[in-house]
Amino acid sequence: TEIRSILSEISETKTSSVGIRGASALETWDNGSLLGLAQVLVVSDIFDRVAPLLRSNHQQQAVEEAFKLVRERLRLLTGKEKASDVFGPTGQSDKFYTELFGLDESFKELDDRVRDHCVGVAHTQLAIQNYRNVLFHTPYADGEVRQTLQYLVLASLAFESISSQLPFTVATEIREWVEAKRLS
Repeated sequence: TEIRSILSEISETKTSSVGIRGASALETWDNGSLLGLAQVLVVSDIFDRVAPLLRSNHQQQAVEEAFKLVRERLRLLTGKEKASDVFGPTGQSDKFYTELFGLDESFKELDDRVRDHCVGVAHTQLAIQNYRNVLFHTPYADGEVRQTLQYLVLASLAFESISSQLPFTVATEIREWVEAKRLS
């Protein structure tokens, strides 16, 4: 509801439940409109870091910064910042599942739902790696507000998907501390 309200204000038309009527209005968004929508859709860790760049109309740098945060989070958890080094080119390597998901089972031992989740996270990370490469080699056109928002939302999803799981080593340390304190 909040997003629809913001979009209605931006495009000065009502939004439908499926899509945005008058979507061409997206091309005329100003920085304030982008900031308002990004603040609703993007996790605060990323938004707080890119908001100054968005305010100063440095959209490409904002996207690059968001992607850097995702890569940095991946590096902190696994020691590697390239998604292909962590998940393999197909997204099915379970080499870092303990660090990322707290799982000790191999990929083949996981039930379908958990396996699909892990592969989804892997492909999101691989998408960040590939889009980052595209942005690095392609000039960014001014006024691509819609694409900026889409990249920021993707970065937010990728960041949150590997940030929500407590790393296995930290979880083990907490469990050992609690057991020692409670003597149980």
